[in-house]
Amino acid sequence: MQNQEFTYSDDLWSDLHKDAFGFRPGSAGWDAWDSSSPEQKQKMWDAAIKEMRESEARQIAAEESAVKEFEAEWAAKLGGEFDKKAAAIQIIAADPDFQYDPDYFCYKRSLPYGYFRDVEMAAFEAAA
Repeated sequence: MQNQEFTYSDDLWSDLHKDAFGFRPGSAGWDAWDSSSPEQKQKMWDAAIKEMRESEARQIAAEESAVKEFEAEWAAKLGGEFDKKAAAIQIIAADPDFQYDPDYFCYKRSLPYGYFRDVEMAAFEAAA
């Protein structure tokens, strides 16, 4: 019989589960984990890793789509060409969420975290 190398971690299972499925395991999930054999834990671990990778790919695709939609929307509002700084200046004036937390604005619009980071200070100074 061949020895199997296990890559799972009891200590990291909760973190991986949250990354893969969006929530930490509940008591039933922990009972299932704790009562599983090392081979079963490895299968659960591998399935969670697969789901995490697929979830990350879906998130990246959703952010890319949101950026395209946002930039097209603001290109139309700005007269045909997208300018991130000009859009940020107008958003600052109109949206209180953006004024206080540009990343929350990004979250609400499904834009990537930090999307405005490269123009944020210049836009705030220009809007002041």
